Amino acid sequence: MVNAAQGQCGANIGWTPPTATGGCNADTTGAITIVGSAMPGDFFPVGVNTVTYTATDVAGQSITNSFTVTVVDN
Repeated sequence: MVNAAQGQCGANIGWTPPTATGGCNADTTGAITIVGSAMPGDFFPVGVNTVTYTATDVAGQSITNSFTVTVVDN
């Protein structure tokens, strides 16, 4: 939970973006692409905001995970 910036209705929030590697049977010859619905440092409005990341390998296998960013008005 983060307080909104003074005089703002939200806050810029930072985090370490996720990384991914292939599993035991994965084709690791190509890159794994990671796409996020938001990036570290983005502005989030007051309330509960969901950030989703999807990692996809060259074989088209993917996994999605998400977390919430809660900004409260101070």
